[in-house]
Amino acid sequence: MASTEMENLLKSLPDGFHIAGFKLKKVIGQGGFGITYLALDESLEQEVAIKEYYPREFANRDSTFTIHAVGNVQDKETFQWGLSRFLDEARILAKLNHP
Repeated sequence: MASTEMENLLKSLPDGFHIAGFKLKKVIGQGGFGITYLALDESLEQEVAIKEYYPREFANRDSTFTIHAVGNVQDKETFQWGLSRFLDEARILAKLNHP
């Protein structure tokens, strides 16, 4: 595994991590603005994809797995702007129903 790929995986949540009734199984994609996981919806017993907002240039994950904006004021504003767009996209996707 290349060092950049390993570094990116170190920034992701660990396999088996539980969050809001979902168990993360593995990372299925990473980009400049987020990480996508294959997860199990434990109540529906169904696999789902979960996308996490994590703009690597403007954020850092602490020991409690919480993501925080980092950098100067402009970087933090960019983080907040991106988070707003991310949530807009999530609202649109939540309206879709596809098998």
